[in-house]
Amino acid sequence: MEKILSKIEEYWPQVKESGESCRLFHGRGGRYEGLKHITVDWFSPVLYVKFYEEDLEREGQLVEKLRAKFERPIVLHKRYSNQFELFGISEEELSQVHACELGLKYELRIGVNQNHGFFLDMREGKKWVKEFLQEAPNAKVLNLFAYTCSFSVLAKSLGAAEVHNVDVSKSFLEWGRRNHHLNDQNTEGIFFHKKDVLKSLGWLAKKGPYDLVIYDPPSFQKSRFAYEKDYRKVVKQLEKLVKKGGVVASCLNTPFEKSGFIVDLYRNQLQDFEYINTLYSPEGFEEEDKENGVKICVFQRR
Repeated sequence: MEKILSKIEEYWPQVKESGESCRLFHGRGGRYEGLKHITVDWFSPVLYVKFYEEDLEREGQLVEKLRAKFERPIVLHKRYSNQFELFGISEEELSQVHACELGLKYELRIGVNQNHGFFLDMREGKKWVKEFLQEAPNAKVLNLFAYTCSFSVLAKSLGAAEVHNVDVSKSFLEWGRRNHHLNDQNTEGIFFHKKDVLKSLGWLAKKGPYDLVIYDPPSFQKSRFAYEKDYRKVVKQLEKLVKKGGVVASCLNTPFEKSGFIVDLYRNQLQDFEYINTLYSPEGFEEEDKENGVKICVFQRR
């Protein structure tokens, strides 16, 4: 427990007042022996504690120590059984807690779903997109596998002329629409396409070409997407989607592949896309090998 508390203390002075959401402890990265099943996130004012394996004694100890030391409400998520316990906060109060990143807010559904609607490990990708769009006013953006449309919210805040969000889930796209409204954004120029990405690339090409394509698929989605065979299907179509000079942020989050998997696909299948660099998980997501976490490879069309 002391390793967890000391790691949180490192970040605490800078995060407790900023309101910016972040990971405070990342046992999943394998750098802390015996703690691989534990993570702690900060969604102001809540400490969100997740146990991936049953560990009843430690669950109680950690909640007790966190409450005593940091005096903040706590959500304990028993991921192994998808149960939640709340400490110092009601369900109604919890429904008003948001993720906050780069000055924008996002709806969370903690205590409702296994996944609460926001991925903290994409922060470096968001920072890169922000820098790109600051230099590319009125950009046209394609957001593939959009989930709850956080990239769309960011793009709109930076003056994108159009953002096309594509996801097979209507409920996620509606969630994304609410995320825009949460930030007092109108949705003029923001499109929500309920479509299977792999079956819609030709249709999407007709609405392009795009200055920026964000390709952030799940590593596996039953009956819809498996990265080993399907990742390349989108890569093959990028020449039809990306305008000359445009860029792609090509993402993958699985510990079973390195960034070379993505880079090799582009080099083997596309002649006019130049590899720029690879971004990894942000501070707080400590990994034994940074390649085990999220990988965001950036390419530009010549």
